[in-house]
Amino acid sequence: MNLKKSYNPKKVALIGAGRWGYNILNTLDSIEELDLTHVVTTKQLKLEYKNQNPKLLSNWKDILNFEVDAVIIATPPATHSCILEWFIKNHTPCFIEKPLCLDYETALFLKDLAKTKNVPVFVDHTQLFQPALSEILNAVDFTSVKRINLEGMGDGPFREDLSILWDWGSHDISIMLKMLNKMPNSVSGYSTNTFVKYEFHYDNHLNVSVTNSNLSMLKKRNITVYEKSRMITFNEFPKNEFSIYEKSNFPNNNLLKHISSIVYDKDEDKPLYRALEYFGISLLNNQTDMFDLDTACNVIKLLGLADKAINLNNTVSVS
Repeated sequence: MNLKKSYNPKKVALIGAGRWGYNILNTLDSIEELDLTHVVTTKQLKLEYKNQNPKLLSNWKDILNFEVDAVIIATPPATHSCILEWFIKNHTPCFIEKPLCLDYETALFLKDLAKTKNVPVFVDHTQLFQPALSEILNAVDFTSVKRINLEGMGDGPFREDLSILWDWGSHDISIMLKMLNKMPNSVSGYSTNTFVKYEFHYDNHLNVSVTNSNLSMLKKRNITVYEKSRMITFNEFPKNEFSIYEKSNFPNNNLLKHISSIVYDKDEDKPLYRALEYFGISLLNNQTDMFDLDTACNVIKLLGLADKAINLNNTVSVS
């Protein structure tokens, strides 16, 4: 995020105006580095934005009939690979909603294609842009951590073409990989009618437990890191808060003492804002080498293995 800003915005087209596409639309209105010139959608939209005046298109291939510097892909995941492949082959930088695609072989193909064509591709693992994650990375010695709990859940969304695991799990797995900077040895998991639960196993008995659900009355995006004498937490809801707790010094006392907290309540603290801003600044400064498709591919690989472990209700090796 420490890139020098420039204010000659890049012209971008947004493909898809569904639930997440609307979030992107609203956020782009505040991103000085990106000028939204086109929106591809079959919906009838009434667009009233202070800083954007996009033209509506019905076919995403028509984008290249106009002067556009990059595209933002916010379509259903099953369509990601074909759209992304087409724009890579047409040398157009891309910002694409997670997950990158729906299988590991396709992910590797897209990564290699982007590298061969030298086309920047940024996968929107939005939660990596939570400011609290930077605090966690600075505060925690992960060599001494024995357990990490991750939770992502809410009342919906309900998707016919995407399971709870593939919808919610991309965030949690990308967070895990960012924190630990390595792949796990194995994964186990199971599911019920209301949630999926899976656990990644690392060396030194470190386990990362993930719970996802779209049938929760409470919306949750939580990170809890357990050290020997401290607990470090992030709770996105009801307020975006990072906290540190210490265990009591009294024998047999499991009470935790609150040490400090930071609440992130500004618009520029929102992870989607930060992700889009980062994409824009990177394009403007021609510094896109940090667009990490290796992580995106590893997320797809681990989602597939977690899916297998859940279906088998057993442990699956990560090789």
